[in-house]
Amino acid sequence: MYIIKSSSSKYFNNRMWREIINQFSSKIESETGIKTYGICPWGFEIFRNKVFLQKNIRRYFCYFGILNPVDDNELFQISNFVADNFLSFISERQPELSDDIVCLLSQERVRLLKDKTYQCKTNDKLLSVFVYKTEDILNDYCNYIICSLDALNSRKGEARDYKTSILFRWRLFQLYLILEELFSDYCRSLDNIEKRMKKSIINFTNNLIQPFFTRN
Repeated sequence: MYIIKSSSSKYFNNRMWREIINQFSSKIESETGIKTYGICPWGFEIFRNKVFLQKNIRRYFCYFGILNPVDDNELFQISNFVADNFLSFISERQPELSDDIVCLLSQERVRLLKDKTYQCKTNDKLLSVFVYKTEDILNDYCNYIICSLDALNSRKGEARDYKTSILFRWRLFQLYLILEELFSDYCRSLDNIEKRMKKSIINFTNNLIQPFFTRN
């Protein structure tokens, strides 16, 4: 999953990861007739910061849109099916990466792939798979980003758990940085105090996956 650029650095091969998602969707459709399209937004696409690709990426959030008409019961079954099969597909294509995945998050439920007493290591990873009924998963994700403006302002949805959940704090910090990047041209400029606060956000986010692994 890495392209070695030099003896001292390695880069995450995002193109290969994108191909794995596309190939998996094609495989699911050919074997089951279920039409899916998957995205895995990281954030560096917006910031245009390729330094991100040199980091130890540990949280893989994948969103699959189901284009077939299904009811809620079918969607739940398909969601588990997609998550299990995507993990197996990764094992076939990238066994080294698969060995590092210690928990699978599917439809907000965490499944531990190691014993509960296992202590997460530096390179261990979380694979998160969400499945939605949609006509365009990318457009739906864009709507989610846009609607986050109102959620942050009125403390709806994820913002309600900001004080009690470190996971939601991480997510909201990341969302804020994305929103600031996208919409700053339409808002007043940040004053010096706000600029320092924005810069400090990175100190409150990290690359841990332990809260997912130990979550009840």
